Amino acid sequence: MLRVLIVSAAMIPALGGLKPPAFEPALVKPDTVKYSQKMKVMGREITVTITRSIKQILLGSASAWQVVDLVTSPMGQGSDTLDIDASSLMPIRRSGRQGPQSIQLTFSSAAIRGSISSGAMSMPVDLKPAGLTLPDGAGLEVPLATLPLKEGYAASFGLIDLMKMKIEPVTVTVTGLEKVTIAAAPQEAYKVEMVPDDDPATSQTFWIAKGSRRLIKSEARLPAAMGGGTAVSEMVTN
Repeated sequence: MLRVLIVSAAMIPALGGLKPPAFEPALVKPDTVKYSQKMKVMGREITVTITRSIKQILLGSASAWQVVDLVTSPMGQGSDTLDIDASSLMPIRRSGRQGPQSIQLTFSSAAIRGSISSGAMSMPVDLKPAGLTLPDGAGLEVPLATLPLKEGYAASFGLIDLMKMKIEPVTVTVTGLEKVTIAAAPQEAYKVEMVPDDDPATSQTFWIAKGSRRLIKSEARLPAAMGGGTAVSEMVTN
């Protein structure tokens, strides 16, 4: 039986000099959204389609949100699944697969453990969080979309970087409201910037719709290990 440790975000200290994020779990709703992502890397443009579903599940007797990204790209089909505790929005487990590569992680306040595999090769993951820590990838913006979204809000937490096999402190800041045109329709959205303290060049920006709290657009600067460049995602359908 899967045992789920219920931990409130308010119980965990942040990494960095700011307070930890103040999530509001009641704002998460079931949803299905499709995104088109354009990646510009080393002079090439790659288009990726992502279908994201958010649904409520039971893990043992505990309620959780399951976020699933189904990815279609020139490299084939892939998936990324994150289970989040419904009462705290803390991660419980993550699994993903793209071609011969796969990832399996479990989370607790004491450790993040699992493995990254490629074919017959497997590399263990064993990270020790020093404060509130979130995984990159599917579902990262689900708790972020529940923050007190108002201009000037800022918080710190740890973000898992599996390429570097470390937890990086990041600062998330709400810079204000912007009008963003998505599928020919203008929407008001909160602009949320997430900047790694140690590598500001790999920042990410999220535009979260004012009313629905949906992620409608995101932009990421890719690390040098991935060839640099950018990845821009926009919502195309509900």
